[in-house]
Amino acid sequence: MNEEKVARICWNTNNWQYPSGKAGKVANTSSGAYETRTGYGHEEWLFDVSKLVNGFHYAYIQAIGQHREKYEGKRFNLSFYSINSAKKERYWLGAVHNVHVVSPDESKSVHSAYRKNGWLKQMYSQLDSVGADVKEFKGIEPEDFCCIKFRPRDMHLLEEPMFFLFGDSAITSDYYNLKNKTGNPRRIEINEFVFTAVATAKNGKLQLTIGAMPRIST
Repeated sequence: MNEEKVARICWNTNNWQYPSGKAGKVANTSSGAYETRTGYGHEEWLFDVSKLVNGFHYAYIQAIGQHREKYEGKRFNLSFYSINSAKKERYWLGAVHNVHVVSPDESKSVHSAYRKNGWLKQMYSQLDSVGADVKEFKGIEPEDFCCIKFRPRDMHLLEEPMFFLFGDSAITSDYYNLKNKTGNPRRIEINEFVFTAVATAKNGKLQLTIGAMPRIST
């Protein structure tokens, strides 16, 4: 049985498929938050399943990456939420099952595949377009490039991220760490979780992109 966990991810208005800029992210410079300093968060590409390596989508989430040695080799069912810091609003996004925590060596191999396929350059361009710190991103060591992998079929996201209130018992803190899941926020039922994939052919390869989650306004 996979452990059931909850993780906060950075705010994003492009459905976590590519960076959306500073709007809604932590803006308190005294906090020392990574996204405050760089203009982007670790999870900007979390649901971009157009770049698969051996059938898996690889990504980085701070909740696991900052303690990789503790979780390496484990597998989780992860539920995600995000906070629009500008509006102090919280949104439940849904879950991804069978999330594998990968080793630094596997991360290095994936980084090499991204470079070979031109995907790193695409990510650099996306960061540059929103004024984020591209140099900082380029400085990430290959072994720290990703920390999790999952298959697109294991995504169970809400068709639309759902607002929930501060103080809901499902969320015990707002730190970027893994929390034990005790349930969904009030009024969010498990049968509302839906993942819709759109398949497109590009350069002879099948690509999957999220088609159900609407853009969130800032």
